[in-house]
Amino acid sequence: KGSISELYVKIRRNQKSMKNWLCTDVLIIDEVSMMTAELLDKLNEIGKKVRGNKKPFGGIQVLLVGDFFQLPPVSRGDDGTKFAFESDAWKEVITSSIELTEIQRQKDEVFQRVLKEARRGALTKDSCELLAKYQGRDWKENKIRPTLLFPRRAEVDMINETNLRALTGRRYTYKARLAYDGKIPEGFSESNEGFQKALQMFDSDAAYSKELELVLNAQVMLIANTDPDSGLVNGSRGVVVGFCPSTELPIVEFLNGVKKPVGTHSWPIEDFEFVSRTQVPLRLAYAVTIHKSQGATLDSALVDIGSGVFEYGQAYVALS
Repeated sequence: KGSISELYVKIRRNQKSMKNWLCTDVLIIDEVSMMTAELLDKLNEIGKKVRGNKKPFGGIQVLLVGDFFQLPPVSRGDDGTKFAFESDAWKEVITSSIELTEIQRQKDEVFQRVLKEARRGALTKDSCELLAKYQGRDWKENKIRPTLLFPRRAEVDMINETNLRALTGRRYTYKARLAYDGKIPEGFSESNEGFQKALQMFDSDAAYSKELELVLNAQVMLIANTDPDSGLVNGSRGVVVGFCPSTELPIVEFLNGVKKPVGTHSWPIEDFEFVSRTQVPLRLAYAVTIHKSQGATLDSALVDIGSGVFEYGQAYVALS
């Protein structure tokens, strides 16, 4: 947020930001379909200004990764949002494109064909008939139920709340807290208006819940890569099978068979990197929005891609 000159002044005042801009050789931006044209243009101009170099991004090599058939940037205005490739910077910065053709997430060749067609919005009759066969399957008997994917947040919140309320037993509440790395700058105060504004924005965009309520048998999903070696990554799903007597942290049995307590995870707050938000990195997983599911690998999902779909790429992202 803010104009190029405002952001430039902000960076100049922040030693860490300044160092990042001056010492970076390669900048990798993932999920670039969700980045606005406006932001890419700003970064390009800031790079030139901060580094005192007229080359694109001030001479930083830029690698953009993503799929423009997936979700577009979230539009907050009335005039719609432009994709990153519609920016001035794109024409100046991008000198070559590499298309990755091997699908990593799905191994089933028939499903891969369906996805390739759905991606371009050109499903054949065979693919439509195949998808139709998967409607109305019985999933209620599964111990760990499929995650329901819905286009809108209101439906997701309602489903998660209803399912949680249906469970009996003691309820455990975990509140997001602030944690400091010991280097608090002089004059900083948590009540500072700028910090409160940044915190509010951070909380509203975050994957974690400010207040997470869990109960025995709740279906949950990890929202951070906590233990990739054990297969516990963003999107791993499981069920709460107990709580540690001493710490009250939830013990989760994941779909891959791993059973372990889930401790807190930290997310550094932008512009205030000496302070982080810590929370148990779980969310209720009865339902999740299609936007929040982009980038996660779900082992089982029930997808609503009916009349509620309101954005380019939404149905394709849900299916893939």
